[in-house]
Amino acid sequence: MIYLLKASGVLMLFYFVYQAFLKKETFFRVNRHFLLIGVIAAFVCPFIIINTYAEIAAIPITASDSFPANSSIEMSKSSFNWLDLIYALYGIGISMLGFKFIFQLLAIRKVIRTNKTIKMDSYVYVETDKDIAPFSFFRYIFYNPNNFDKLELESILKHERAHSSQQHSLDLLVAHLVAIVMWINPFSWLYKK
Repeated sequence: MIYLLKASGVLMLFYFVYQAFLKKETFFRVNRHFLLIGVIAAFVCPFIIINTYAEIAAIPITASDSFPANSSIEMSKSSFNWLDLIYALYGIGISMLGFKFIFQLLAIRKVIRTNKTIKMDSYVYVETDKDIAPFSFFRYIFYNPNNFDKLELESILKHERAHSSQQHSLDLLVAHLVAIVMWINPFSWLYKK
């Protein structure tokens, strides 16, 4: 839990810096690298431990009327462990989001297998009749040719080829995995967005 809190803090810090200084910049490659460095830092920085030591002089405690020396304090033990509940809820969240992510990947695979594919250059164009917004996933480009005229479609495919060649799908996978692992942190969802 301490690790997750530290990682969440680092991710939150990078998110605020991005929002304050980089969000409106048009240096997309710099923004991308900054956000990826933030993810790496969030997972690495919590392992860095900085020890500081301070000596504090001991103060002798003597028995008094209000607290006799031979008295014993009984600690009440709770039979319910809240930390176990937190870990269980965290595990359930990761499991649910992990399964959802796997189903999304399988859905993409199904679209590839059940629709017309055209291999051209280093890309595979997947034409579908479903009403979807065009998107790319690694070297696959998905689109509905009936939703656009020829000029619009060429512009959209050029845009998606740029996303594919710049490996934006890898960024999305990393962002999804970060959101799954840190699902309890709202900044992980904002970071993913």
